[in-house]
Amino acid sequence: MQVLRTPEERFAEVADYPFAPNYHTWTEPGGTELRMHYVDEGEGPPVLLLHGQPNWSWLYREFIPPLVEAGYRCIAPDHIGFGKSDKVVEDEWYVIERHCEAVRSLIDALDLRSITLVCHDWGGPIGLRQAADLPARFDRLVIMNTWLHHIDMQYTPAMRAYNARIVEIEPGSGDPLAQMTANLGAEGRLGDIARAFTAPFPDPSYMAGPRRFPLLHPYAKPVEGNAVEQARCYEELRHWPKPANVIFGHADGVFPPEWGRQWADTFPLGTFDMVETEVPHHFIQLSQAPEIVEIMLERGMRR
Repeated sequence: MQVLRTPEERFAEVADYPFAPNYHTWTEPGGTELRMHYVDEGEGPPVLLLHGQPNWSWLYREFIPPLVEAGYRCIAPDHIGFGKSDKVVEDEWYVIERHCEAVRSLIDALDLRSITLVCHDWGGPIGLRQAADLPARFDRLVIMNTWLHHIDMQYTPAMRAYNARIVEIEPGSGDPLAQMTANLGAEGRLGDIARAFTAPFPDPSYMAGPRRFPLLHPYAKPVEGNAVEQARCYEELRHWPKPANVIFGHADGVFPPEWGRQWADTFPLGTFDMVETEVPHHFIQLSQAPEIVEIMLERGMRR
């Protein structure tokens, strides 16, 4: 199994990311040791910040300082294949169960308890699996523009279109970020986002992770996408007896606010908040981080 590691100089021009690197070694099912990068800032109850496609811990850079100031320890890992973590070259290696196992290994290694889970995009299925399986370790869920597969899940045309576009990209050599970053351009705030999105990937051989995430939607690949496990977690978390704060952006075509509101209603202690986002609308952390952190604090995290 071939593994690549992004040179550190690729991150030199990434804006507003002053955090010291930390690394966790996880032995994947085939026996290869893989290095998972994570941010670890502050002291107090842990906040586990999980990203999705095609992101890394940079996505939460504006969450970390105010949460640290509020008395929390922020743990923000990069999934294997993303950010500063190791990149397995083979596209087929990436299945959702392996991402779940890697995150669980980090939770165990750091012995995290009283966790607030903050999850977005694929961070939802990966992180909520941890809460369903390790409920004693988690105190609160903060769920942003994500989902869990279940029998009544209605996948939006935007999600299906994204899947169809990535299907056409050549495994091993295709660039799944080219169109996205071209649309963002090179100037100003959107240019900073484009540079951060592409920094971990010197060339397409590093991009197996972001090529695979969009293909693993459970309606398209139920085994590789963990459809059965996701549905189990969805049913178990309907009885989640602790706070569950659902926060969705107003203009996300993939995960619309209507879905977030419905989901919040399934939790006994669920709440729903909607924020007005800027382009790109799906990544609500990029324009509304201060507002989202304030919602989190007001919803019961203020210490």
